[in-house]
Amino acid sequence: MNMSIHSTNVAPQRTQASNAVSPPKLPIYLRLIMIVLTIVVVLTAGWTTLVRQVVAPTNPFFEFAEILPGQPQRSVRAQGFSCSMHTYPVLPNAYCTRAPAAGPFSLIGVIVTDGIVSRVNYSVSPGVLTIGDLALLWGRPNVRMYRQSVNLDWPGMGITASAWAENSRFSNFIPVLSISFGTLTSNYLPSSTG
Repeated sequence: MNMSIHSTNVAPQRTQASNAVSPPKLPIYLRLIMIVLTIVVVLTAGWTTLVRQVVAPTNPFFEFAEILPGQPQRSVRAQGFSCSMHTYPVLPNAYCTRAPAAGPFSLIGVIVTDGIVSRVNYSVSPGVLTIGDLALLWGRPNVRMYRQSVNLDWPGMGITASAWAENSRFSNFIPVLSISFGTLTSNYLPSSTG
């Protein structure tokens, strides 16, 4: 048996891939840091998107649309308000109150004149609503400040509010203390969202 080994010179073939420069290998700790940073960025972006969808601004007055000025007193009683009648000619016919167990308002007072709501006063629960929240609902208010006292009104709407600026400087982040709707509030049409 004749076994011959043929040797052939096979020239190595060059490909484009072998001409490319390979990226440098990063140390394992740098690769881990890049992976962790990527995960943090993705989670932050996802959480931000989720929160923006869940926490859509809502109108806190929507629940009380049936007691706005111009509504009949029976609407106020139907909302669970307690009313006391007055017989004095200079006072309203009835003053109705309700202290909600939860929500943005700690006390709501309604003034009824001749069987029709003429004014609604809301005492805001501490830290729930800011001046900026109200500006988003109704636009920019007229602002009057005297020391820490901040008085707001929305002309033509019959809506006023008060706040207390601890440092005597105006900011949209100042918490609102009270809000009142007067007889001109018929211009105000509540919606379920701000």
